[in-house]
Amino acid sequence: MTGTIGGRLLALREEASLTQYDVAKEVGVTSTTVSNWERDLHEPEPPHLRALARLFGTSPRRIRDGASASDPHAELEAITDQLARLQERVNELRQLIQATPEPPRGSDLASDDPTPGPQQPL
Repeated sequence: MTGTIGGRLLALREEASLTQYDVAKEVGVTSTTVSNWERDLHEPEPPHLRALARLFGTSPRRIRDGASASDPHAELEAITDQLARLQERVNELRQLIQATPEPPRGSDLASDDPTPGPQQPL
C-alpha cells in the first residue's frame, strides 16, 4: 500500500472497481469529500474511517496507518468488524422473518412436498 491515507484509499477504491460516487454513497458523504481524502486534503473522521474499512473489507488501522495485512492487530480488528456486520445482518433477517406472515396452511407455498399437484386441462 502507498504511504498516505489518500493513496491507500485510492488504491482500495480502484481495486474494488468503485467510483468516488460509489464510495461516497456507501459512506454517507459527497464525492468531493472522497476526492479530498484521496488527494490528502482532509482525513476521514473515525466514523467514516470505520465505514470505509467495512466497505473495503479491511481495518481502519490499515487505512490510517498502512498496517500490514499480516499484522495480527489489524487482522483482529478487521475480523471483529466483519463479525459485527454479520451480527447486524442476522438481526435484520430475524426482524424480517418475524414481520413476514407465514403462508396459509394448504397453500403450495407452505407445502413441503416438492411434487406438483394435478395438472389442469388446457
